[in-house]
Amino acid sequence: SQDIALRMKVREAWKEVSEASGTDPFTLDDFLWVHGRTVCLPGNPRCEDCILKSACRSFETGYFPNEHRHSLTWYY
Repeated sequence: SQDIALRMKVREAWKEVSEASGTDPFTLDDFLWVHGRTVCLPGNPRCEDCILKSACRSFETGYFPNEHRHSLTWYY
């Protein structure tokens, strides 16, 4: 039940971000995915080119976690 509650909160938050940006959720998702794959490069992030760096925790702290750590669960 906690997993479902968390997923619903994420869905609500994504809708709010979408509405605040004036962008439909699917276009926003595509933009952020492409942005992450072209700017947030592992080992060599291009922070100087990033339009989101003022809101980026990694840019602020200088800590860039490995995004490819996976935990195998039966949920996914």
